[in-house]
Amino acid sequence: MRSLAVFGALVLLMWLSLIALLYVIDILVIAAVEESWARSVLGLAAFMCWVSGWYRALLTLSKKLIERWTRRASSEH
Repeated sequence: MRSLAVFGALVLLMWLSLIALLYVIDILVIAAVEESWARSVLGLAAFMCWVSGWYRALLTLSKKLIERWTRRASSEH
């Protein structure tokens, strides 16, 4: 049950951070940059940074959880 709550919280945080990123892109990039191609490039770069950050966070969390589970499994035997 706890892992389901953690998973739900992660999904919620991912969606909220994506909405925040889109809001920031809308305010800063579109207001500051006039060329359409530059807005597209900056928006895609920001999105890729968001994806990379969440990928690293989930990878780190997964590694820590796997290490914890293997320690528990080895200590039980």
